[in-house]
Parts: sequence; C-alpha cells; structure tokens
Amino acid sequence: MTDIDDTQTTPDEDSDPTSDRRGLLAKLAVGGAGAAVGAVALSRSVSAADGNTIKLGEGENPNNTSTTPTTIKNTPVGATTEGPSALTVVVGDRGIDGFPYAAAVGGYGHTNLRNGVHGSTDQRNGFGSVAANVYNADAPNTEFAPVALAALCFKGPQMRLIPNGEFVGPFPGRARAGELFNDKDGTLWCVVPVDQSDPEGDAKFTRICGTPTVGALTLLPTPQRCADTRLGRPTGRLGKSGEITVDLKEKTDGAPTGVVADANAAEITLTVTNTLSRGFFRAFSADETPPGESFSNGNWVGDNLSVASNFITRCSNGEIKVSIGGNGTCDVVVDVIGFYR
Repeated sequence: MTDIDDTQTTPDEDSDPTSDRRGLLAKLAVGGAGAAVGAVALSRSVSAADGNTIKLGEGENPNNTSTTPTTIKNTPVGATTEGPSALTVVVGDRGIDGFPYAAAVGGYGHTNLRNGVHGSTDQRNGFGSVAANVYNADAPNTEFAPVALAALCFKGPQMRLIPNGEFVGPFPGRARAGELFNDKDGTLWCVVPVDQSDPEGDAKFTRICGTPTVGALTLLPTPQRCADTRLGRPTGRLGKSGEITVDLKEKTDGAPTGVVADANAAEITLTVTNTLSRGFFRAFSADETPPGESFSNGNWVGDNLSVASNFITRCSNGEIKVSIGGNGTCDVVVDVIGFYR
C-alpha cells in the first residue's frame, strides 16, 4: 500500500520536476545505485504538486493488473469503515466546518463539469454509488435514526429519479426493501418488507404517488352542504332514473366550500330522504357516463326513509353527478367532507 500525504513539494531549482512519476523514475535510473529490478524504494511518501496527475492502481506497465488499494491520508489514522475499495481517503479530526458539509471526499461541479460526483456500473447487480452508515448502537427514540445518504439542494428537488420507459407498475424480477422505482407512467413505488421485523425477508411494492393515485386528503374544517333538493338546490326532487350535477365548490347558499377546482376526488356523505317505493343511488365524476345498474353507493326499500352513505368519488372541476335507479323517487342531500389533490 502506498501512502500519499497531503503536503506539497517544491520543485528543485534545476527545474527538473520530480513530482511526476516519470521524473522520479528518470532520476532513479540515472542514479542507478541501490535500484532493484521490479521495485522502487522511496525514502518518503509520494506526493504531487498542483497541476500534476496522480494515477492510482495503475502503473507504467500496461500488463499491470494490480488492484492493491491505495490510501490517501491527511492524518496518520487508520480506516474506520469496512469494505474493499480501490481508493480510500481517511480524514482525521478536522471539525465540522466546510461547505456544504465536511467530507472525506468532495466532488464539486462547475460550469464546464456540472456533476460533482458520478458513479456507474455495467453489472446487473452492481450499484453506481454506495453510501453506508455503519453506526449500529441502539439509539433512544429521542435521537435521529442513522441515515446512509443525505441530499441537499438549496433550490429545486432533493433527489431526481429518472423515469423507466419500459414498465408500468411494479418492476418484474427481484427487488430489495428500501428501493425506489419510478415507472413509465411516473408512478413512484417503494419496496417495503412484508414483515417489518425482518427487513431481509420477502418484500412488496407499495405505491407512494403518481398519476394513478388521487393524491393527499385535505379535510375541510367542517362538512359543507353542497346540495339539498328539498330546497331546490340544485333542482327539486329526483324522479325515476333522475340525475343531478353537484358543484362541490359551492354550498347551497352560494358560498365557497373550500374544495378546489383541480381536486381529483372528494369524500362525501350522500343521503336520500323522503323516499317512495324502492331504488338505489350512486355518485360519480361529472365528466363520466353513469355506471351500470350493478353499481350503487346505497339502496332503499320503503317509504319515508332516510339512508346515508359515506364514500370517496372522483370529481371533475370540483363537480360530481348523482343519479338514482329503480322505481322509486327521493330527495338528495350531499355534504362534502374533504378533497384529494
């Protein structure tokens, strides 16, 4: 193993640089004395002045296939992590100062080279970059859990996943718990253990967000009444096979409910009252055709009943449709509880 310190050497006054490897070999060849075939003994660590290149794990001989790790140290301390590597940088106690964070290895992009650190592999089961946190002590619940990878961005996303243009839904093949996948439709999937106590056991895909999901629920401070046919809002009593459009953005008095126009779905309570005969009712998005008669959100059998059902339905521009089927008639009341976006 070759130790390369972080001090710079001053070129000799005869302007014959010895900081590059060719220069060193040339001087040793001229001296001749004490040189052994196949080995070069140096009295001090190899160093390089600014502007010169250090080649690690590589020799002048093109047949050299040595993979002996090379360590750059700025303090005489040993490595504190395990794992084979071609290059190890060991940093001593230098404090936590630095921008953005002090680190053993820093990669900084600029105008001509925009990426700070790049890692890639051509192996199916390999990783382009590996980050590990080897802290394994039991921490109390009041402390932060160890984190292997931190991403910092002052403006913009912390992390960017490149969409996979081949698959929609969970990826085929094996996956490890903790992996994230962004499929062809832009849906984000997380692989989680089936048994949380066994992170190395069987795993399953859990959809986090994406186009097939309705988004996050926003609960309104209180339920808001959007329709009441007893008051003629938006119309009067529904007859056989009757249908109305309900604007969830407005209360029956015209005031806003808090539901936004770009909501994907809403949680509502649909009540039929003052019933006659028998029938069923359902709600669906205002931009859809009525579903088949095999679908309903509730049913009634008898006169002068009140039947309520709470459920989630898609909406379009904050609007839904309510229809009834069967031979009966009824009044309809709609209260909105929250919306998804």
